[in-house]
Amino acid sequence: MEQKSDQASNPEGLARIEAALAELPQMQRQIFLARCVYHMEMREIARQTGLSERRVHIYMGRAINALVRSVIRHDQGDV
Repeated sequence: MEQKSDQASNPEGLARIEAALAELPQMQRQIFLARCVYHMEMREIARQTGLSERRVHIYMGRAINALVRSVIRHDQGDV
């Protein structure tokens, strides 16, 4: 069975991650990528997007929840 940490290192796993990211609403995706890929601080993301830091945290949480649900659905064969 494939380890979760190995998903990003194979083409199928990467495709699943890209598909899950593509399903996110634009602002959630933008915030998630800014934080997790570009390692931006929440304060900086808020400044660049014009959102409050609280709203940035909310969108980040929603993005993470949606991505986790997507992985769980896929692992359970519901996709």
